[in-house]
Amino acid sequence: MLDKPREKFTEPSLSPPLPSSPSKIVSTAADVQSVLLTVPEGAIKKGQVEELYMAVCRDDKDRPRLSENQTILSPVILVGPPSVQLLKPVILSFQHCANMRQGGWVLSIFKSESPIDEPPYWRRVVVLGHETINSPIYTQLDPNQCHVMTEFLNRYTLIGESVTGGRALKIYRLAAFAPAMPPSMDYSIRVYVVEDTMDALDGVIQVEKKLGGRLLDKPKQIPFQDGGNNLCLTIEELSQGWRSKLAANYQEIPFRHIWSGNQNNLHCSFSLELLDRSVSKIACKIQVYQKAILSNRQTLLINCNLKDNAPSNAVSSNGNNTLVKQRASTVNSAASPTSSGFHSMVALDPSAQVFRLPSYIKAQLCMLLDPPNVRGNDWRMLAQALTVDRYINFFATKSSPTEHILDLWEARHREDSAVTDLMNILRVMGRMDAAAVLEKDNGGISLPDLGIRINRVREGTKKTGKNQFQTLAASEEDYPNSSDNQIDRLRLCLENETCKQRNMSSTTKSAPPQVKVVL
Repeated sequence: MLDKPREKFTEPSLSPPLPSSPSKIVSTAADVQSVLLTVPEGAIKKGQVEELYMAVCRDDKDRPRLSENQTILSPVILVGPPSVQLLKPVILSFQHCANMRQGGWVLSIFKSESPIDEPPYWRRVVVLGHETINSPIYTQLDPNQCHVMTEFLNRYTLIGESVTGGRALKIYRLAAFAPAMPPSMDYSIRVYVVEDTMDALDGVIQVEKKLGGRLLDKPKQIPFQDGGNNLCLTIEELSQGWRSKLAANYQEIPFRHIWSGNQNNLHCSFSLELLDRSVSKIACKIQVYQKAILSNRQTLLINCNLKDNAPSNAVSSNGNNTLVKQRASTVNSAASPTSSGFHSMVALDPSAQVFRLPSYIKAQLCMLLDPPNVRGNDWRMLAQALTVDRYINFFATKSSPTEHILDLWEARHREDSAVTDLMNILRVMGRMDAAAVLEKDNGGISLPDLGIRINRVREGTKKTGKNQFQTLAASEEDYPNSSDNQIDRLRLCLENETCKQRNMSSTTKSAPPQVKVVL
């Protein structure tokens, strides 16, 4: 039988005020829900202090009511307050569960401007691929992430439907839970079917924490295709001492219940009866598949000791940190569920230096890349190289296209190699002047730089007959911002060149000069 969600959560907490100093860089994020709000420098008027908040809305009433063809693909996210006047877009980044490899989606951003204490009235803001210069937002859709650039703080979510005649594919996550305490007679296994986002899984975990549940198997992905086919669940290979209380070990969840996404924490239950009180373990398989689509299937393997009061997969306060691969974030969540309809997510940390590029470096890059040139290797080529040129007119209408492209780059690229990768992109574009700006600020050395330097010294050695590699040194002091890996690779290259020069020198019976490598 289908069960209704057991719990509701809520209430956003106000974040500390943004710093009035433009030199302070602020970005907010929640580790658990993988939602990031990036507030770039210049978004808040200099000398002005604003309080911002961000929350995930988990109450069913906060979700948009959709047509039978539409489906929700992301959390419902609230950012505010709406009264804040932004001078440039902030970037709201969140996960989505649309399978983009197969394609076949018509995707839209929905927005609600309703007050926080009123039921939201939703409207479509933009259809991706149909933007105009009057579109109020820009949406960058990556394989698993959606980034919305907006100057308006409201509720947002991503909605999708199949193209005409198509059958889009959406990814869900299955999670099976049961009571952590040993049962007296009956035992209920709850199988949740939720969108494949960290927030959706976290919502289930919070529910099960209150119910005292334990996770029976690692949550697993399952594809689900548009087209009307139900989701089927069967319980098989039940261990001795147990029997299913269902007439058939089989259930179906109607397609519309899943695809519509109107219900948070959707799940069904398998009720089992304990026949032998001496039994202390339970084992079974739960096969989950979409009817008539054999490729869309998954298996949950259940094997647990009922007398284990602290199983390794019991739901803990940070349980989902061990269940889902974490994404990069900048600020720890300071949230706790309450009873009013939202899940508080973020605490701003004005002291956190989270941007890769200082403002003065960004300003230099804008001066170099904003002016269009005949070769076209300006901000337009940068947008293309960073794959944010889907609707390039959004950036063209800004006073500094490069500035907005780099703001989005900051939100999308939190990896350690981000600046080095950007530097190499600028080189490939033929913009050595812009790459030099980054290199000077980074203080490190990239492999392309290393190759160029070594080749130059090698040529000089050949021409003069003297080993010029003694002029190179690799130390943490020389390159304070280089990673340990970069330093190690530089040292290895220098040591190899030293060996080569020693071999060359030995043929002339002369003592080779020593290369000083300080690490």
